[in-house]
Amino acid sequence: MRCEVVTAAPEVLSGWSQTSMIGRGQAAGALEVVCWDVREYGLGSYGAIDDYPYGGGAGMLLRPEPLAAAIEAAVAA
Repeated sequence: MRCEVVTAAPEVLSGWSQTSMIGRGQAAGALEVVCWDVREYGLGSYGAIDDYPYGGGAGMLLRPEPLAAAIEAAVAA
């Protein structure tokens, strides 16, 4: 089984995917975990993946453009 994960922090998931039951599944060859870094598809010179909410308010939101591009790349692989 191949599991595609789209994330903004692949380094966090790399440790998780090598331990416990996920790690055992990979070691047995039953599971393959592939992490896609949404930051590779960021916009502008800084590779922005987030933006302020429309209409104001606190916090940040993921931009749909980089997220969609990362998902399309994962599906095409």
